[in-house]
Amino acid sequence: ALLALAALGAVAVAGGDVLELGDADFDGAVAQHETVLVEFFAPWCGHCQKLAPEYEEAATRLKGAVPLAKVDCTAHSETCSRFGVNGYPTLKIFRNGQESSAYDGPRTADGIVSYMKKQAGPSSVELRTEEDLDSFVSHFDGSVVGFFLGPESADLAEFLRAASSMRDSYRFAHTSAESLRQRHGVQARAVLLFRAPQLASKFEESVVRHRGAVRPDALRSLVSLGRFGMCPHLTHENREQLMRQDLLTAFYELDYLRNPKGSNYWRNRVMMVASRFAGRGLSFAVADRRDFPDELEEFGLEGAEG
Repeated sequence: ALLALAALGAVAVAGGDVLELGDADFDGAVAQHETVLVEFFAPWCGHCQKLAPEYEEAATRLKGAVPLAKVDCTAHSETCSRFGVNGYPTLKIFRNGQESSAYDGPRTADGIVSYMKKQAGPSSVELRTEEDLDSFVSHFDGSVVGFFLGPESADLAEFLRAASSMRDSYRFAHTSAESLRQRHGVQARAVLLFRAPQLASKFEESVVRHRGAVRPDALRSLVSLGRFGMCPHLTHENREQLMRQDLLTAFYELDYLRNPKGSNYWRNRVMMVASRFAGRGLSFAVADRRDFPDELEEFGLEGAEG
């Protein structure tokens, strides 16, 4: 069956890595993968045309991990109607052949890749050793780790349910290893939010501890309040979440891959100011000026140095 699907994909995509599905083969194709992202589109749609190269690049980068597929709704209206498609493009996530959820992540190749990697595999990774934990939290995204007494813990079951419902927005892991509980001062159970290591600063804790009830609403609150910290790194992927409030942003040549020390030098200067305005309704952020040329031009800052 896998060989048959691979042959179908090679014909369907005609040189690309996005599977082209239709009324005749849609159900069979998506059922053969644990997770599939499907774009329902119309060829005349401008937004679909803009998304196409990003979607194709993401499909290539996710090849072998999470397949990306598309359905032309002008040619395969039965499938699109069955899944309630009434606008283009519509993106949906399917698991084991069944519609799971709408895709509401970024529409860039980087964003799609990041989002769908979180959708693949278990919603929470089990950590057994200190090396497992160190590797998991050493990531450019933050991490939520639950510490529990054992694999049969009712709190762990609740944590896993919460992780499943929030896997699209954060990274989750869990452990019942006594050595890891001792290392982080956990007696029975606790949930720790590890902020992205490149954003470590003397102005705030790098780890936020939650000892309350392990419920989806409580963990959602922990993530929403603590994930970005006092001064987050504004990107195209998180801008919609961050810009729901007044946001004072410092734009400069920020590059955590090639120049983490210089990037954090200026961020720490911003955080020094941000710490004086804590609780006053004003939020702060830093951003790479090269990522937001349109915004800088809008404010007349396109030629500014800094």
